[in-house]
Amino acid sequence: MDKSTLAGFIRRAVIVKPQVIPHLSEQARELLGIKAERLGYQPIRDDYWTSIYEAVEGYLTGNKPVTSFRNSASVAMSEAFTAAVYEAWYQVGAEPPLSDEVSAWLSERIGQERGFIVRLFDRLKSEWQGLDPSSEALARAEGFARTLDALYSEAKLRGMKNQVVTWILGETEEHCDTCLSLAGKKHKISYLIKNNYIPGKPGAGMDCNGYRCDCKIVDKNGNEVTISE
Repeated sequence: MDKSTLAGFIRRAVIVKPQVIPHLSEQARELLGIKAERLGYQPIRDDYWTSIYEAVEGYLTGNKPVTSFRNSASVAMSEAFTAAVYEAWYQVGAEPPLSDEVSAWLSERIGQERGFIVRLFDRLKSEWQGLDPSSEALARAEGFARTLDALYSEAKLRGMKNQVVTWILGETEEHCDTCLSLAGKKHKISYLIKNNYIPGKPGAGMDCNGYRCDCKIVDKNGNEVTISE
């Protein structure tokens, strides 16, 4: 079997079962383009942003079936989510492999995000003629990348287990009641995760739902754990 055929087989498997990514061999990961060297979170985000942009813009300006672009975006998401979680654990000094709880959470989040990608391309297909390809691709790329930011932030919190952290208000003029009640106080990470209090996370448990929330969480040394706007 040649490399391109094998890579295609692996990619199709990842779309169906993204939880296999952490268990792939080094050769298989290379075929998927998952770099072995650790370069930090930003390259992971940049690659994912580019993949989403190219998938959306490519579909709106091309003549290939929607499935190829949808699958490309789905594979990029599975790879980016997994790489971001592992990078987050490395950043907080957590020992691999991921715990069963975090592995299950990652698998669930990948499944949820795949659903959003399917709905995105269903909408693009139905509204194709009325969309500006560049503007749409830019908006979708940034939106999905912000979701990756939130995943990375939450993975760092999960890797820190039950340490105590502090919630810091962002610089916006108005804040929701939840953020105001959390501000300046120390909280166990388990409490924040249980209540889904993650700054910037779409659909978070705060009254602002996390959208455009620029609050942040810092550890005992004052180092920011989350990614703020």
